[in-house]
Amino acid sequence: MKRRGLTLIEMAISIALISIVVIWSLNILTNLGKGSSTSSDIVIGTTLASQKIEELKGYNYKELSSLQTPLTGTFPSPYDAFTYRIDFTSSSTSNGYYIRRGTISIFKNGNLIIKMDANFVRRVSDGANIGL
Repeated sequence: MKRRGLTLIEMAISIALISIVVIWSLNILTNLGKGSSTSSDIVIGTTLASQKIEELKGYNYKELSSLQTPLTGTFPSPYDAFTYRIDFTSSSTSNGYYIRRGTISIFKNGNLIIKMDANFVRRVSDGANIGL
């Protein structure tokens, strides 16, 4: 006599395999969403860091040389999850020019998103901005 259908063990194994595939698929879909969020955070972080650099470019010699490190702060809405930290790592005066090197770090919810380095050059005599 030929039996038709599946035994209880075959059915249990089939359900287990299907469950593993479904859980694995859901995990992949969840991680794909995180990846796109991270890349958008990098774009936003880069833009915010560039804005901070532009802000510092507007400082004259006296303002730039008096800044204490680290400078920290937040951004207005809708970027209030992002914060910044600016560390000035070195400064020097040579031949009438003042050079200050800074690192701008952007964080989202406490996690580092991006770091940018910039050199700020000012003429000591009149404080004029010579370049980034």
